[in-house]
Amino acid sequence: MMDLRNLNSRLLLPPTLSDDLETKLFSLLTDEVMADLSMKMVFVQTGGDVKLLPEAILDNLAWELNVDFYDLDLALEKKQSLISNSIISHMIKGTPAAVENLLAAVFEKSFVEEWFEYGGQNSKFKIKTTDQADIEKYDKLKDIISLVKNTRSKLESFVLLRNKDISLESLCFTHTAKRITIDIT
Repeated sequence: MMDLRNLNSRLLLPPTLSDDLETKLFSLLTDEVMADLSMKMVFVQTGGDVKLLPEAILDNLAWELNVDFYDLDLALEKKQSLISNSIISHMIKGTPAAVENLLAAVFEKSFVEEWFEYGGQNSKFKIKTTDQADIEKYDKLKDIISLVKNTRSKLESFVLLRNKDISLESLCFTHTAKRITIDIT
């Protein structure tokens, strides 16, 4: 029995066609298509449960489903979550819920605060989180948020929330032309 993932259709060719260059190229293309089809069949066989799929297949599936904010460097659980919610994410693009779903995939605890909730300017919003990250991660996240937010909405700031027990001496950082808001609640 032949495995579709490792198909070598050139072995199935009759001797009269096995030396033809066009036929060889067509058989190579057929092998690639069958390998892709095999990956999709594995997904269907698992009932769409991404937790049963290996990480390499998840990466390919994310590309196939056009998961906008998928990153190869994410943890396995985060990848599974993004793929599981990808169809819903495409349906709710342009809403605060889309931004919150994205944040849930990246941060443990975060939420969107819209302009009317904090008395800001029309169409602006803030992202509040308790998770620390480096500036590069916030910059990358800002770019990804622009893919899912409403076009007219503007991200005003990221707000890092900390509890009252933290001492101000421990909040030492270098500031290089980035706005960082720290809210001690």
